[in-house]
Amino acid sequence: MLTNQEKDDVIYMARRIMLSNRDVEWEGWKQLVEDELLQLDWPIEKQQEALKLVGLFKKKTL
Repeated sequence: MLTNQEKDDVIYMARRIMLSNRDVEWEGWKQLVEDELLQLDWPIEKQQEALKLVGLFKKKTL
């Protein structure tokens, strides 16, 4: 389970990636977020939860 701070960090990271890569399609953007999550060295469960959070974030920003 992600802490509130980790959730904030994931959303901030996703926004930063989205704003700096505006010309990238959804799948490419998702891959960039996944790559950055891998660098955090989190357990798989946390990475999956973070990706779900980012998926919800993406839907709300459209």
